[in-house]
Amino acid sequence: LLSDPDFKHIYDKMLEYLADGDMSEKRLVNRIERLRIRYPESKRYVRYTSDNAWQLIPLLRESGYINEERYAQRLFDSLKDKRDGLRLIRRKMLRRDIRPEVITSTCSLFEESGVEQDLTKIITAAQAKLRLLTVKYGSDPVKKYQIRSKIYAWLAMRGYGVEESAKIRENLKGSGEKN
Repeated sequence: LLSDPDFKHIYDKMLEYLADGDMSEKRLVNRIERLRIRYPESKRYVRYTSDNAWQLIPLLRESGYINEERYAQRLFDSLKDKRDGLRLIRRKMLRRDIRPEVITSTCSLFEESGVEQDLTKIITAAQAKLRLLTVKYGSDPVKKYQIRSKIYAWLAMRGYGVEESAKIRENLKGSGEKN
């Protein structure tokens, strides 16, 4: 396959993209396809099709240049202790074109391990959000009671489930929150 100069050039371009960092197979193929679309007049990119790129993916896998499971695990590890919950992490991984079954296996391995996320960053952010809401709505007796639901909604947008939100809320109570 690599004896064809066009395939060799596609392969080299894929290696160039992978040298910048890991990515999913689908994203790599899309990048190759976009070159053909971006430069329609260029003869160099005429054979830069997704079909041709998919033919080269097994070669990259065999050589160890691309491994979607490894990429998903690295991405998950970098996102898990930030301010995002598991649902938002899954969405971010899907946006990076990682296959859903790889995402599911990566997240389930984490959940089965019994290790919990480090919630210190989200607790700090929630405390800041609580202070902001208290300043904004604390003097209004009607809206004062909506602060708690606004915190829960904010945590849900960050990808946290009910149990995680309750843990975060307990830490907020310990830091001086009323109600």
